[in-house]
Amino acid sequence: MIHPEDISSLTDFQRNTKKHLDDLKKSRRVRILTVNGRAAVAIMDPREYESMATKVRKLEDIEAIEQGIRELEAGKGRPAEEVFKQLRAKYGRAGRRRSA
Repeated sequence: MIHPEDISSLTDFQRNTKKHLDDLKKSRRVRILTVNGRAAVAIMDPREYESMATKVRKLEDIEAIEQGIRELEAGKGRPAEEVFKQLRAKYGRAGRRRSA
């Protein structure tokens, strides 16, 4: 959620960069910078960005897994041995079999 105190003009940010960066580091919340009263850019603490990016990647992975499960349930999958056989034929490599 964006708080009103987290919105500043780009001009004010340029004039008081150190203060804004200190505030950003302390609050660890996203800051919105405006140009002519309209949101122009969002800035955030690098640790918060990395945390957010990690969460997004995990959600994307979960979505991909769920999509795969839906496709398998709809009968769109192929047995692994069939896929491996096709890959061995295409790339000419002998497949390694695991012993039980």
